[in-house]
Amino acid sequence: MFSQLSSDECLEQLSIFAESAKIKNYQAAYEPWKTVLDNCPTLSLATYQYGEIILKDFIKKSESEEDKSKYLNDLLSLYDQWAENFPERRGVRQIGKIFSSKGQAMIDNNIEDKLKIYQTFEYAYNNDINSFSNPKSLAYYFQTAYDLYKMGNLEVPLEVLFNKYEELTERFESLRIDIAKNIDIILKKEESGVALSSKEERNKRIYDTNSNAVGAYLQLIDQRIAKEATCDILIPLYSKSFEANKDNSLWIKRAAGRLDGKECSDAPLFVTLVEQLHSLEPSADSA
Repeated sequence: MFSQLSSDECLEQLSIFAESAKIKNYQAAYEPWKTVLDNCPTLSLATYQYGEIILKDFIKKSESEEDKSKYLNDLLSLYDQWAENFPERRGVRQIGKIFSSKGQAMIDNNIEDKLKIYQTFEYAYNNDINSFSNPKSLAYYFQTAYDLYKMGNLEVPLEVLFNKYEELTERFESLRIDIAKNIDIILKKEESGVALSSKEERNKRIYDTNSNAVGAYLQLIDQRIAKEATCDILIPLYSKSFEANKDNSLWIKRAAGRLDGKECSDAPLFVTLVEQLHSLEPSADSA
C-alpha cells in the first residue's frame, strides 16, 4: 500500500498509539493505530501485536452486533496482514501462531462456519507446527475436526479424525516434554539457592499453567475419540487402509497401538500389523 504519510509521521503515530495501548487506553489508541496500519503496514510488528489487543477490546465492548461484526472482520483481516508482513519474529517463523490465533478468534466469537475454522487451524498446523503451540487452540483444532466428522462432512472422514488425534496427542506430548525441561531448569536454579529474576518467576507461572492446560486438553480429546474408537469401528477401518499404508511404519505403529489400547489385540489384523512392523523396523517389542 502506498503510504500517504512520511516515515516521520508514521513513527509519530506509532509512538502515540503504543503509549496509549500500554496503559490500556484502547479508545485513544485506535485512531493512530488504524492510521499506521492503513498507511505504514510494514513499519513495525507492534502494529499487529497491539492491534490484536485493541480490536479484541473493541469486540468485547461493542454495543451492537453490527459493530462487533465489523471489528471481528477487522481482527481476522489483521491476522492475514500480520502473516504477510511479519511472518517471522527474530528469525523464527510465526505462521502457526498467527493462524491458530485467527482460528481461535473465530471460535471465541461464535463463527458458525466450522469448515473455515478447521481449514484455518489446518493451515497453521501444516505450514508451521513449531509455533502452533497453544494447548487451547490445539484442542479446539481437534474439536472442530470432531464436529465436522459428526456432521458427516467429507473433509473429515473417520480415518482423518483418528490420524488427527494421533498427530495432536504426539504434539501435546512434545509440548509436555518441552515445558518439563523448562521447569526443570528453573527448579534447579531455585534449589541451588540462586534467586529467580522477575522474568523467571513469570515464566515459571506460565509453564505451570501451560503444563496443567496440556493435561486437561489432552484428557478432553481422549474423551472425544473414546466414543468413536471401538473394535467394531477400528478393525474394518484399519483393514481397509492397510494395503495403502503397509510400508508406512508410523501409520502401522499408530494403528497397532490403537487396537492394543482398545483391547482389540486378539484380532487377526493386530497380528498382521505387528508382523508388518517387524519386517519394516525389527525390534525386541515387535518380536
